Amino acid sequence: MTDPIEQFIHLLRRGLNRRLLWRRFWYYFVAALVAMTLWAFFRRVQGQPAEGQIYGGIAVAFGICWGGHCCFRRYTLPMAARYGDAFFRLHDALLSHLEFRGRSGSFQCLRQQQTLEICRSLSVKQLPWYRPRRSVPLALLLLIAVLGGALLPPSPAVRAAAVRAAELREETGWRNAELRREVTELQRQLSEAERELFEDAGIADLIGQFTPQGDWKDALRQYGQLDQKLAALEYDPPLAADRQLLQQLAKAMQQHAAGRQLGKLLSQEEYAAAAEELEALQLSGTEGVSRQQKLAKLREMLQSYSSRGDRKSSTALEREVEALLRRLADRDDGAIDNRQIDASLQKISSRLQQMQNMTQLLAKLTALRQALNRAQNGVGQNRTAQAGRSRQPDRDEQNARGAGSGDGNRKLSDRQTGQETDFGNFQSVEAAVGDGAADRRITETAAGSGTAGRARRELGTAYQRQLESFIRRSDVPENLKTDVKNYFISIHQPQGGAEDE
Repeated sequence: MTDPIEQFIHLLRRGLNRRLLWRRFWYYFVAALVAMTLWAFFRRVQGQPAEGQIYGGIAVAFGICWGGHCCFRRYTLPMAARYGDAFFRLHDALLSHLEFRGRSGSFQCLRQQQTLEICRSLSVKQLPWYRPRRSVPLALLLLIAVLGGALLPPSPAVRAAAVRAAELREETGWRNAELRREVTELQRQLSEAERELFEDAGIADLIGQFTPQGDWKDALRQYGQLDQKLAALEYDPPLAADRQLLQQLAKAMQQHAAGRQLGKLLSQEEYAAAAEELEALQLSGTEGVSRQQKLAKLREMLQSYSSRGDRKSSTALEREVEALLRRLADRDDGAIDNRQIDASLQKISSRLQQMQNMTQLLAKLTALRQALNRAQNGVGQNRTAQAGRSRQPDRDEQNARGAGSGDGNRKLSDRQTGQETDFGNFQSVEAAVGDGAADRRITETAAGSGTAGRARRELGTAYQRQLESFIRRSDVPENLKTDVKNYFISIHQPQGGAEDE
């Protein structure tokens, strides 16, 4: 490039772009400080310090916007020439030079000579830099706010919540370890068939996924999943229906001498021994009088049992019992197929053995259920203690309120209760009153005022609503609602305690 005037215009454009870069940088810097201040204010309202990572993210975002703005919006040569003509008052000399460059003639030579003399007397350093005056105090205030939001410690309430969360994480950690120990001990005690049922339930895998929780809702929700799986084992609808059927069979069999022994075994839920009794009645390998005696014994055992007929809701065991009754209804012993009778007896015996395994497994789950209850109660007591500490009145104020009326406060020791829409699926928790002064009301007396414990009837009303919501469930079979009701009474109903006066 040999044209000195065009060289001056290029220098002018470079200087203008640098000054434009600085001005836009300041604008985006102030805008980023405003965004950081708003974030710091939002976090201080929550009682937390502003995170440096968020500050960094805001700075990077505004930096990208500033760089993109400067890359796509900058001075070109015509724009720089126009700015130079206006700033140096050259009456469009630079812009005209760009427009008419390359043309010849005496007028063009004279104009170019005059413009060159003017450019030699000028300097790009004469261009002014942007000097923020009014925005500097604002930027300083914003910077102080941003640093203060990051450096100030959390509020006392947040620090106390962090301590409680750490305590809860520690407690849930060793509660989870206790559950894993119970599962390990349980698996050593199970037989092969029981272990298969236990593994199919997925309880061990679920407990293995448990992690320490700092939030009591998350902790109870975690334990609620285990509660749901245990409830699914304990209240399996087909198992309960088969138990009810076997109790009816036991009652019918005990009315006759031939079935008294088998009926007693079924009524006592000794299903393995009952299965052996049925296998002994199989017809294979028997002929003549022995076969007739077995058929007669089967008919006598089942003659008092009333058939329910074909029902869509019947279980496999009930269908096999009905099939056996139909086959025994034929009084012609010679027309009865031994293989069909034996197949029904074998299927009934297999189901009895499965029920025996499940019954033994449920009996061995008692320790695991107790460990789960301790974990749930421990989390609930942690929450109750927090609520009691947060609402504990001043001791002097409490003594002043109770002056002349005696101590009207009575401690209630209720277990933690949970509202659920499915077995063990935690939705919300109502913290019961513990040792703290939570949920108290003022009772006026003739001699003064005192504090009294919350009435038991309020807990009873809440419990009744919870129980009714489960009993009204459409997916709970009618023959199981009594068992479900008894279960939730034993798990959720408040224990004992004196009645409120």
